Amino acid sequence: MERLLLWAGAILIFSHLLAEGFRRIRLSPVLGAITAGMLLGMLTDVAPPTMAIGRDDPTISFLAEIGILLLLFISGLDLNLVQFKEALRAGTSVAILGVFAPFSLNALLGYAIGLSGRPLLTFASIFTATSVGITSAILLETNSVSEDFGRTILTAAVIDDIIGVILMTIVLSTGSVTMLSVDLALFALCSILAIFFLKKAVHTVHEHLISPYSKMGVVIGIVLLFAYLTETLGLAGISGAFIAGVALSGLRESREIAEIANSLDRDFFLPFFFFTAGSLVNPRLLGHFDPLLLLVIPLTAAGKVLGCGLGARINGVTGLRKWIVGVGMIPMMEVVLILATLAVSRGIFDPTFGAQLMTTVILYILLGLILIPTALPRMIARARATV
Repeated sequence: MERLLLWAGAILIFSHLLAEGFRRIRLSPVLGAITAGMLLGMLTDVAPPTMAIGRDDPTISFLAEIGILLLLFISGLDLNLVQFKEALRAGTSVAILGVFAPFSLNALLGYAIGLSGRPLLTFASIFTATSVGITSAILLETNSVSEDFGRTILTAAVIDDIIGVILMTIVLSTGSVTMLSVDLALFALCSILAIFFLKKAVHTVHEHLISPYSKMGVVIGIVLLFAYLTETLGLAGISGAFIAGVALSGLRESREIAEIANSLDRDFFLPFFFFTAGSLVNPRLLGHFDPLLLLVIPLTAAGKVLGCGLGARINGVTGLRKWIVGVGMIPMMEVVLILATLAVSRGIFDPTFGAQLMTTVILYILLGLILIPTALPRMIARARATV
């Protein structure tokens, strides 16, 4: 117990300190938290036996899982169903082609480096989900949200999130292509149950409880029970958390729920997830790094640009503007990190390949954070100059 208290305190302190440090030098605080996890993971290897804990300590892993569930729940809460209906019309082709192209390219790469079956499917799925947080900020700074390429990026990102969660559901549950229809049917069933029952239950809780913390405690309990239900049905618990968030997104209390849940998750639970993700990058397992694995970075970026660019062209976005859509869909963050972390920690890949994969994921995230804020504003300026 003493060792667990020591490391839990260290994880919380170093995660927040490095996140703040990275924020001050205008880098993503997420990278700071992951760096803290990498450093603390290395410390666990050299700490005296009386002070050390394993990189996969069950208590730390449990807290990390709660952080992931809450993060997916919040993502679902942020999904506006009215906007989603509009996105189905405007961004479907961009999202689907933007997932299909990198998935196909990385499946070929995975086959070339010797993967097959479930590991191959998981590897190809990891690098598909876009995170447009950086792109959204650039669109706001350049007053481009209302432009055709800006609207296309933001609507496609909504569908992209859904596809990402479905892919996670498949690869983390059965991992079998033959079970795809069963997984999707169960996903739809859970969605219907959530819409009909969760909404009413949470609304009743908010009507009869006074303390916002009591309300939040009950809501989180409901989310965990729904995650348990989806796990029992053979799906990933993260799917249940996401579905619960989507089901509650239309409530008038959803904004209050999201704010409290986000604060609780980012302040306490997520640092344990970032520790888990960072500690999976084990330098002792990187001695024979397969250079072919680094090809996933240009292949994923090229797949996003070509797939999303073609999808934008189908939607009537032409010229340089369609490539702006493609470049704007390159960044990845939480979803790719969650999928990679869960896949490695659950033994889908062997430890050596898992450490190499986590390193590649973090490199991709870092390059996206550095290059996209430089390239995208220039492309937008050129597109406007040629009108």
